[in-house]
Amino acid sequence: METSINAFALNQDNKIHTYEDLYKEMTDDCLDFSAKGKYITTVNPQNISYDELVKTISTKDSVIAGTLYWITWQTKTNVGYYEVTVNYKYYINNSEYKKICKISENIAKEISDLSDYEKIKATHDFLIEYNNYHITSDGPYKALYKGQTNCNGYALAFMSIMRECNIDCTYETGDNHAWNSVKL
Repeated sequence: METSINAFALNQDNKIHTYEDLYKEMTDDCLDFSAKGKYITTVNPQNISYDELVKTISTKDSVIAGTLYWITWQTKTNVGYYEVTVNYKYYINNSEYKKICKISENIAKEISDLSDYEKIKATHDFLIEYNNYHITSDGPYKALYKGQTNCNGYALAFMSIMRECNIDCTYETGDNHAWNSVKL
């Protein structure tokens, strides 16, 4: 799905003038699982940062932020502005995301009478027992519907369920590994 620029982040000249506004526009596209976004901006696109985009998306939906795994962009330079086309790649699509949210909601309802500690432990145990670790099988959809995923899928599925349980949970990454931190 291709999207266009939203007017709220633009000045009267219809251009994006700050990185903050550019990341907000990109975030809106990612929240819709857009494959591509087109932006007219005066900021230098060479300084677009994947990490900064993921950080901005995380303020809206940390599960979607964790499923965005790649961006590329092409730039056309004009006098006084750039036309930037960004391509987005995700571990899941919008339909799978909705299914993840639904099953996470159902799991949270099943364990709603437990203490927070017991919810965390039950979710952990469920994901470990239900899944076989597979290095090339990414994403929370595979963790919740296919029973085969890697650390990325475990961590994002866990975080999705914790969100439905109203337990603070973050998605952590480093050294080619992913895990969660929870506030208990």
